[in-house]
Amino acid sequence: MYRKENVTIHEITVFGGRNEILVRGTQHREHLNYESSWYINTHELNRLMNELQRLNSHLYITDVFTSYTSTEGSIMQLDGNKLTEAKVNAGWLEQSPVAREIRA
Repeated sequence: MYRKENVTIHEITVFGGRNEILVRGTQHREHLNYESSWYINTHELNRLMNELQRLNSHLYITDVFTSYTSTEGSIMQLDGNKLTEAKVNAGWLEQSPVAREIRA
């Protein structure tokens, strides 16, 4: 299903207090490009982080995250603009049983 799809990661936000992970990016499917958002689980986050680390081997992906504290708890955020390569294969979404919210 996701073989020809890529996603350019714009932002990854981890809401510690709410136990939610939100990914925002541009989904590329053949000749179509559209903005999307996904709520993912920790397994998908690990797959995504591993792929981003592989593509950006000159830096540590965890160092690109910025941490904030809010009334809801800690928030960690990755800005995709800080990455040399932010375009990944959409396969990290493929195996998840978790429902995702996709907005186009």
